Amino acid sequence: MILTLFLFAQESYIVTYKIERKAFSSNFPITINGDSVFATLPAKEFYRTLVFNDSFAYSILETERPKKKRYSDGETQFGSKPFHGDYYYDKLQESWLYYSTTHRRKKPILVEYTPKTFNFVAEKDPVQILGMNCKKGYAIMPHGDTVFAIICTDFKNNYGPFAFNCFPGLIIEMYQPLHHQYISLLTITGGNYHISIPDVPQMTKTEYQDKYWKNKNYYPGRPGIIIKY
Repeated sequence: MILTLFLFAQESYIVTYKIERKAFSSNFPITINGDSVFATLPAKEFYRTLVFNDSFAYSILETERPKKKRYSDGETQFGSKPFHGDYYYDKLQESWLYYSTTHRRKKPILVEYTPKTFNFVAEKDPVQILGMNCKKGYAIMPHGDTVFAIICTDFKNNYGPFAFNCFPGLIIEMYQPLHHQYISLLTITGGNYHISIPDVPQMTKTEYQDKYWKNKNYYPGRPGIIIKY
């Protein structure tokens, strides 16, 4: 069963982001047979498609794009093909849902999070990018990373490629030094689209952590990963 939110009352948009990450050593530990190590993560390139309007948004993880896309060009229905790592955001309720499937759980769930707010410090002078009004600036994240971004203020929605970055505008470009990650907007298309929420069990972030995170004390705010042979 799928709950469908019809977005015909407002113009909606589809945005494609490209995420490029350089190889780097992780800042959270992986424990292998009791020994804690910091893994080296390989370079990676992947994409996210963001569908949004003034009330709702859906962020789609696409690791196989451009070779393979879960939603073909021209589709108007989104959310009915969920995958681990997708996000649904309800702006009116100020909450977002993370679609999660792991090897420890046979059935998928939606995890409810409360969006974080960041103090985006913008440069005084705006910039024009492809005819859009934009601002350059930065924000300091809770885990210490300083994120540099360009946002479009023509869109008042605080959307971005991941959870929803709560900047005062749509993210056009973003660089995360701690994660060695660069994000760029490739395309944006306006139209009328539907967003569907999967009819699966939901739980809060606290319930999810208590039930599925085995160890929460390795790194502040992060669970760490435990591997046993």
